[in-house]
Amino acid sequence: MNIGMNEEETKYNLIDPVLRAKGYDDPQRIKRETPTPVEPIGPKGRRRKGGGRTDYLLCVQVGDMPKPLPVGVIEAKRENADPLKGMQQARGYADCRRFEVKYVFSTNGHFYGEFDLFTNLQRGPFLK
Repeated sequence: MNIGMNEEETKYNLIDPVLRAKGYDDPQRIKRETPTPVEPIGPKGRRRKGGGRTDYLLCVQVGDMPKPLPVGVIEAKRENADPLKGMQQARGYADCRRFEVKYVFSTNGHFYGEFDLFTNLQRGPFLK
């Protein structure tokens, strides 16, 4: 029985190289977030309910804005997991006002699924 790579190994060996090849090699364009107890919403912030963090936050530079805007989150799962297994978790991150992203992805490093919050449609899994 092949148990495959765990989530961290999958990110390092399978997902990170694909993101770098697609231009997400600048720390301003791709961020890994650590959990914090307060979300930066409004002038005072608010307490976050529950734990969790995004595996990846994808950002793009728009015009001469001072910093890149978040456009999508990626939830990574271990190599042998269903690539859509993290979709609901990632959609939860996108639904909160913490990021205001419109695209959600879930992947096991080989296959991925996507959810578009504009159309409310989920598609996949697709081969990477």
